[in-house]
Amino acid sequence: MLNAKITTTQRTYRIRYNHIGQIIVECSVYSIDSSKYRNLDLVFDTGATVSGIGEKIALDLGYDKFNDEDIVHLDTAGGDAKAYSITLSQIQFSGVEYSNIKILRNIEFDKINIDGVIGLDIIMRYNILLDFSSDSMLLRENVYHGKTP
Repeated sequence: MLNAKITTTQRTYRIRYNHIGQIIVECSVYSIDSSKYRNLDLVFDTGATVSGIGEKIALDLGYDKFNDEDIVHLDTAGGDAKAYSITLSQIQFSGVEYSNIKILRNIEFDKINIDGVIGLDIIMRYNILLDFSSDSMLLRENVYHGKTP
């Protein structure tokens, strides 16, 4: 690594579980015009390539416009599924705000009664330690300034 300064932010959370035993994390997701937001319990899903929220939540936040090119075909553990790609105005996770991030609007989340998932597109920005003996999750985000490795 040349000429790079690393700033590390670190947060520890108590692990919480949903009604079917999945690890959940709280995120704030903002409406399409950023005028309102919802705190959501998203499943911490290392098997999901892309994060997503349920269709009802997306529609409530104004993410109701889509074109045929926004359709995404998914190969999931439960079989083939269809979702829509949307660009969130803003999502906050672990004290960090991400703007204009592409995620999926997925009706399948509504069917299994979850708000959505945090997938690898966001999770991979962190070094993560899950300690089940103390029910804690340590998230460490490394931010590079200058030249990156």
